[in-house]
Amino acid sequence: MTTVFGAFPVMFMIVAAVIGVGGIVGLVKGVARLRGSASLREDGRETTGTVVDSQMESRGAGDNRFMVFRPVVRFRTQEGQEVTAVGPNASRRSFVKDSTVPLRYHPDRPAEIEIVTGEGSGSGAWAMIAGGLLAAVAGLFFVVVGWHWNVT
Repeated sequence: MTTVFGAFPVMFMIVAAVIGVGGIVGLVKGVARLRGSASLREDGRETTGTVVDSQMESRGAGDNRFMVFRPVVRFRTQEGQEVTAVGPNASRRSFVKDSTVPLRYHPDRPAEIEIVTGEGSGSGAWAMIAGGLLAAVAGLFFVVVGWHWNVT
């Protein structure tokens, strides 16, 4: 059996491996967010905050580019400390400035928040886990295809 490692198959496998590693990183980050969310539900304190801004982020590539928004929220802790924090979950719609949102914060790290209900609620962990899993499986599939391509 001869192995033919041409430039294209090798580059194909490198790109596939990068996609797979990116997926694994997404999975790890998603699990970390899930654990952080569970910690907030267990130990966090609930209050209301005021949306002071929307943090914009561009996602996608080429013709598939779109904007997502994260709420920038100002609130007071039970100890009276004023905190401005960015919500972890993004939305396709901008947040309305000066609107109030129910949130949960960590008493030891009050900048660690999660919107409780409504637009932008949750941690975004499940989406990150699903995307990471999809990328990891796709990367593995393409590495196997590339490997098969090189050894046949």
